[in-house]
Amino acid sequence: MPSLDSIVFNLDDWEVSHLANEVLGASALSRLWINSCGDELSLHVFDRPPDLPAPLADIVAIRNGYRDGVSAQGGGVVSVDTVTIAGLAAVETVFKYPQQPHGMTYVGAITLPFRQFSLVVRVMCAEIGTTGLRDSMILGKMIAAGTVALVTDGTPRILGWARDPYDPAFAKGALRNSSDDETWDVEFRDHPVSRVRACLKRVRETCRVARDLDGAAAFEGPQTRSW
Repeated sequence: MPSLDSIVFNLDDWEVSHLANEVLGASALSRLWINSCGDELSLHVFDRPPDLPAPLADIVAIRNGYRDGVSAQGGGVVSVDTVTIAGLAAVETVFKYPQQPHGMTYVGAITLPFRQFSLVVRVMCAEIGTTGLRDSMILGKMIAAGTVALVTDGTPRILGWARDPYDPAFAKGALRNSSDDETWDVEFRDHPVSRVRACLKRVRETCRVARDLDGAAAFEGPQTRSW
């Protein structure tokens, strides 16, 4: 059985939170860190088969499964991709959820699935203070460049701005918009989605795996019963 020490990664600028049990639940095998921005980074060990809907090779089914779950909570998919972490196959996700009364919270995760358990690194970054600046500045640039169009006849809408990244016909939840694109991160390094992606990148590049994962059976897809 893996532990919270089964993987390690760079934690510069992060401090262990003494509220971990209160926030995550005393029964959860989890560890929580906080940084100066108030972002939350956590590591979770789940002692049960992963709930992924398909083998990692079937990225379409993986994306469809995540989309259904996130949109049902009012959120939206920014990205879902397979990655390699310390030589192991993993899934990296970035989602967005509307805040009340305004703004977005971005949640990124790296899931390392095995046949009987999984490890998940999760980072959550919320918009605070004045929200929507990245959206409005990028929208203005794109309208000026003619890459999106503001239509005012009937219901005002912006053509080419918001869409699911993998299914253009999907139109539920908080759809990814053009300002969520990673290409803008260099100009908006302090934005929550930029911070999420920077944190996931650091985990990918610095993660090391302990010997207690050696020989653990790989995840090959959802388990099915023979009866």
